[in-house]
Amino acid sequence: MGNITLAIPPELVREARAYARRSGTSLNGMIRDYLADLVQPRNAAEDLAGEFARLVAEKGVRRATPYRFRRADAYEGEPLA
Repeated sequence: MGNITLAIPPELVREARAYARRSGTSLNGMIRDYLADLVQPRNAAEDLAGEFARLVAEKGVRRATPYRFRRADAYEGEPLA
């Protein structure tokens, strides 16, 4: 694991440690989780895109033209064209 040095005002460190303690974690754990959350969505999106492409290929979905999602597609009860 890598070590880093951060410049954080002492009062902010005290408040953050108190918050972490109330949350059942440590300041180090909060910072580590925060940084992981920053990069996780990008990795998750890449994983989902790959999974979607795999499912389309596996199911043999063929369309003459790519499907274009419309605003109405997001609403329940609206038929997909």
